[in-house]
Amino acid sequence: MKNSDKRNKKLIYLIKLAFEPGLWFVLFMPVCTILLAQKPVASSWLTAQIFNRLQLAVEGTPNKALLYGAILYAVFIFGLDIAQWLLATASDLIENHWRERVNEKLQKMFMQKDYKGNIADHDDPDLVSRRSAAKNVDPVGILKSVISFISTFMASVSFLVLLWGFSPVMVFAAVLIKLPTFYFYDKTMKMNRKFKIDSGTLNREKDYFYRIPVSRPNAKEYKIFSMKGYVCDKYDEVMSRYLPFYKSYFTKMAVNNSVLMHYDRIVTIAAEIVIGISVFTGKMLFGEYTLFVAAFNNLAKSVEQIVDFVSQFKELQEQSGLLREYLESRNLYEDGEGCAREVGNVPHVIELADVSFTYPGTDREVLHGVNMTLAAGNTYGLVGLNGSGKSTLVNLLLRLYEPDQGEIRLDGVNIREYHIRSYYKAIACVFQNTGKYAMPIKDYIASGRQCDLPRAMAALGQVRLTDWCGGLKHGLDTMLTREFSSEDDSVEPSIGQWQKLSIARAIYKDAPIMILDEPSASLDVDSENEIFQYIRNLAVQRTAILISHRLSNVVECDHIFVLQEGRLVEEGSHQNLIGLGGVYSNLFESQAKYYKINGTID
Repeated sequence: MKNSDKRNKKLIYLIKLAFEPGLWFVLFMPVCTILLAQKPVASSWLTAQIFNRLQLAVEGTPNKALLYGAILYAVFIFGLDIAQWLLATASDLIENHWRERVNEKLQKMFMQKDYKGNIADHDDPDLVSRRSAAKNVDPVGILKSVISFISTFMASVSFLVLLWGFSPVMVFAAVLIKLPTFYFYDKTMKMNRKFKIDSGTLNREKDYFYRIPVSRPNAKEYKIFSMKGYVCDKYDEVMSRYLPFYKSYFTKMAVNNSVLMHYDRIVTIAAEIVIGISVFTGKMLFGEYTLFVAAFNNLAKSVEQIVDFVSQFKELQEQSGLLREYLESRNLYEDGEGCAREVGNVPHVIELADVSFTYPGTDREVLHGVNMTLAAGNTYGLVGLNGSGKSTLVNLLLRLYEPDQGEIRLDGVNIREYHIRSYYKAIACVFQNTGKYAMPIKDYIASGRQCDLPRAMAALGQVRLTDWCGGLKHGLDTMLTREFSSEDDSVEPSIGQWQKLSIARAIYKDAPIMILDEPSASLDVDSENEIFQYIRNLAVQRTAILISHRLSNVVECDHIFVLQEGRLVEEGSHQNLIGLGGVYSNLFESQAKYYKINGTID
C-alpha cells in the first residue's frame, strides 16, 4: 500500500508541473479531447443511418423522404468534420503554447538544479544517464495520456452501448480478446525504459565522436593533426558496441509489434464474419452491419488503448519518479543553503585538519592526512608534480567535494556550517581552463550582475587589457565569442586574453580569499610579472593561494606547501625549502635550467 501511495505521489507531482499555465487553460484540453473522442461514435451512427435509408430506397418503393434523410445525415457528418477540424486546430494551438510554457519552467528548474548540482555527479555515468532520462520527461505528454485515457474510456462506454444492442456476447468478446495485449505492452514499456537508461552512456560516447569534426574548438586540431582516421575508428568502435545492443532491442520490439498487428487483424476479420452472417440471413440492414462492425472495432481498440495506458501507467510513474528524484535530490550546495552561519568580515584563517579524499567510484586515495594553516595577509604557494593532488585540494576548498576524512575550517569553523552563498562570496577563483561564455565583456567581468564600469576598467587595467578593450567597436559591450553575434559586433579572445579576463573577473569580485590555479599558463612574461606583483600586493589584507607547476612563480610567496602523491611532504619559505635539499629543491634546480629567475639557488 505504501509503494502504491509513493507511486501515485510521483504522478501527482508531475501533473502539478503540467498544470503550470493555469487550471482554466489546461481544462480546455480534456474538454476538446473528450469531444473529439465521441466523434467516431456519432459518425458511425450517422453513417449507418445513411446506408439503411439507401438500402430501403433501393430494395423498397422509391421514397424521397428516405433520400432527403440520407442527405441530411450526410450534412450532419460534414458538420461534425468541420467541428472536429476546428476543435483539433484549437487543441493543437493550445497544446503547443501549453507545452512551451511548461518546458520553459522545467528548463529553468533544470538550470537552477544544475547550478547547485554536485561536481561528483558528473563522474558517475549511470547517474548522468538517469538525469538525462529525467530531462527528457514530457509532463504535457504524460498528462495528455491521462486525458486520452479518460476520453477513450468514455468513448468505449458509448460503443459498448451500441454493440450491446446487437449482442452482449460480442461486447464481452471485444473486451476479453484484448486482454492478452497487456502482456506485450507491459513488456514493451519495460524494454523502452531499460534501453534508454542502459544505452545512455553509449549514446553520449557516440555523439561525442560524431561532433568532434564540427566542434569549433576542435576543428583546427582535427584537420591539422589529421585526426580523421582516429576519430572515425573510435566512432566505429563505439558503434560496434552500440549496434548489437540496438539490434537486440529493436528485434524484440519488432517481434512484439508484429504479433500485436497480426493479432488485431485476425480479430477484426473474425468479428466482421460473425456480424456479417446477420446481414445474409436478413436479420440486419447493411447500415446496421457497418455500425456494429465499427462499434466492435472501436470498442476493441478502446480496450486496447486502455490496456496500453494501464501498462504505461507504471512507466509514467517511473518517468515522474526520475524527474522528481532529480529535482528534489539533495546536494552539497543545497545542504549549504540550509546553514545559517555567515562568513564574517574579518581577516580569514583557513585550516585543513587531517584531510583525506578519494574520488567517487575509484579506490585510489588522492589526498592523505593533509594538514595546513593559511593565515590572512599572506600569499601561499601550492606546488607538486601532476597528479600530486593540487587541483583536488582546491576542489575541496571550494566545497565542490566533501573530504572523506578530516575537516576544512574557516576561522575555526567547519566550512560545512557556513551558508554556501556566503562562503562563495568570500572566495574569488581563477581556473587554468577558464570557461568561455557568450556574453558582453562587462557581464563577464561582473559575473552577470550589474556592472560598475569604472571598477571593471580598473580590473582590466590590472591585467593590461584596457587598450585592447578600448580598441573594440563596442568597448565593454562587445560580445565575447561569435556564438550568436557577427564578427563586427563580437570578439574571439586568444587563450591568453581569456586567461587575463578571468583574472580581471577575480580582481573585480574583490573577495578576501583568492585562489589562482595556474593563472599565468597562457600569459606572456611581462603580463605574468605584473600579475604576480599585483597578487603580492593584494595579499596585504587577504589570503592568496597560488597553484603553479612553474616554481619561479612561487619564489616570493610567504609560505609554500609541497604535495607529493597526495601527501604534504614539505612546507616553508622558498629559502627554507631550498636549504632542506628535498623534493622542492630538486624540482627547483631542475626547472632553473630552463627558466631565468631573480635570485640564486642556495
